[in-house]
Amino acid sequence: MTTYTYFKNIPASNHNPSVDQPNMRTNTNSTSDLINEDHYTFGVANGGFHKQARIPVLAAIGNLSARIPNSGTIWTKKDISTGVTTESNLHFVPDTGTDDYQMTRTITGSYARFAVGAQYQAAVGATPALFGGWTFLPGGLLLQYGTLAHTTNVETTITFPVPFSSTPFSINANGIIGAFDPNTRSTIGIRTVTATSFVARTTTNNELQGIYWMAIGK
Repeated sequence: MTTYTYFKNIPASNHNPSVDQPNMRTNTNSTSDLINEDHYTFGVANGGFHKQARIPVLAAIGNLSARIPNSGTIWTKKDISTGVTTESNLHFVPDTGTDDYQMTRTITGSYARFAVGAQYQAAVGATPALFGGWTFLPGGLLLQYGTLAHTTNVETTITFPVPFSSTPFSINANGIIGAFDPNTRSTIGIRTVTATSFVARTTTNNELQGIYWMAIGK
């Protein structure tokens, strides 16, 4: 953002107006230009409305004791993304206490798989084809999901669309059932869970056509 010049304490009562006039002109132009950074400025349609909102990344929120009652604080800081990189996210602190709620989760390198159900085999080298994506939950939790077209009586390594920072808290997997066979039951087991993948093991006849799965972690 541009640094704008502004002269305080003018016009002064003991100054000749001609002395202050150049600085007053600078102040007037700086006011218009400053507003125009993120707002529509004077003399244009939507004057005063936001064009965008930019919040600089801060290392600390500042003086929490100076907050106004009944007025929350939104700020930006950097959070761990995938255990390696850090990226900026929005945070919210309510008007009482110091609780800091993470509101967003950014993983720029994996944006193409954000909140979609696209095939990501090429991206992670998975075989057979995997479909799925990721999104975030309040507090910085990472929710991942997907489907797997499956063959019977095998173990398959399912790679997450995005690596977790550590082993996920929970994984659920359910079978996609085709023609019902009253003489057999499909079973699905999960093992070898890591931050990047897990193994799905199935025991069934041709009744099972695939797997739906969902994982939650950081």
